[in-house]
Amino acid sequence: MQAIGIDIGGTKMLSVRYDTRTWQPLERVLHPTGEALTIPQLRALLRESITALRTPTVRSIGIGVPGVVDGGKIITLPNLPQLQDVPLLAFLEQETGLPVALANDASLFTLAEHHAAGGEGITLGLIIGTGVGVGLCVEGQLYHGAHGRAPEMGHIRVHRSGTATVEQLLAGPGLARFFATEDMAAIEAEYTQHAEALTEEIYPRLLLLVEFLYTLVRAYDPHRIVIGGSAGLSFWQLFAEEIAQELRHRYPLPHPLPVLRWSQTTDAGALGAAQYGARAL
Repeated sequence: MQAIGIDIGGTKMLSVRYDTRTWQPLERVLHPTGEALTIPQLRALLRESITALRTPTVRSIGIGVPGVVDGGKIITLPNLPQLQDVPLLAFLEQETGLPVALANDASLFTLAEHHAAGGEGITLGLIIGTGVGVGLCVEGQLYHGAHGRAPEMGHIRVHRSGTATVEQLLAGPGLARFFATEDMAAIEAEYTQHAEALTEEIYPRLLLLVEFLYTLVRAYDPHRIVIGGSAGLSFWQLFAEEIAQELRHRYPLPHPLPVLRWSQTTDAGALGAAQYGARAL
């Protein structure tokens, strides 16, 4: 049996067909997205991707979106605002005749990482890319809250910055205001060459990330935190040791810190979407 997982992001849409016995990827299709993407364009991209990947043994489809989902409907999509209020699940079920599941992309990223970690305990996923997303998986079950809005922690406001949110300060577009680019590879290269000059810009964001991680630990007490996303990878590659040290030093906890690691799962968002969709069978 096979399943299709689709990860719709602020800059790209990745669709992958998986073998549900091993969860190994069999085929993938990649399309660019962006703020200008319209509802007809999204439907056309989905139709094209599913047609390219579908085989007689595909039994389900799962989709992740970077926003709030409730009852099979996209409620809010901050980075793709024109796609808000779209009954995507109903459209795809009618289009394909297959069971379709829809959820927040950070939650699906977390589901894949939870399975990769053995499927036990509490896994918290943190994606820092175009936006900041948080997912929570407890003993294999995703936590969405009463109205599909949890845990949207990226939108909490940072006291010292006035009205700015964690997402506005840590995600790619926020970093671009200080570094004139969202290209995390370019920011990494610039910092590597001019670390001392850029410390005043980078270090406050490093401390904000540490404070944010501490808030997540206090709120959810997970066994592990898995970091993903382009900006998350850059922070991790540059400051993995510093992040762990600062967290221990600034916020001594009465219990061991959760395991803190970078995502090792290839295309975790699409994989989690496929796994979530397969549960509909």
